[in-house]
Amino acid sequence: MQIARALAVMGLILVRCPAASSAAEPITVRPGQWTSLGNYYWISPNCVSLLNKVVSVEVLAGGENVALTLQPQTVRTNQCGNEVPGAVVLAAAKGSAPATVQLRYVVNYDTTDGPKMSAHVKEIKIAP
Repeated sequence: MQIARALAVMGLILVRCPAASSAAEPITVRPGQWTSLGNYYWISPNCVSLLNKVVSVEVLAGGENVALTLQPQTVRTNQCGNEVPGAVVLAAAKGSAPATVQLRYVVNYDTTDGPKMSAHVKEIKIAP
């Protein structure tokens, strides 16, 4: 939350999906089936997109069992309810052995203010 406050003071708001909450239930993923981890975008306090492109998603930890990819598309913001350019981060299990992993990843953005990134942690349940 301190990062979000700092960004707001700088005139920027980074918005993540409700599932980004640390109190969220684990997200279940299966081999060969892509599951959304949420919408990612970069907007100003007045809900205008500052995003040129969502560049990449990089796994920092927990990636031995989970593959991630980006699907660029128009997404709906949580704060304003408007649609802006962004991407959906999708996850799929790499294997079929049941497990629960803590997935840590970063999303890299190209914005009108230069390169930005955001870090995320999700609990992932791998189901056969």
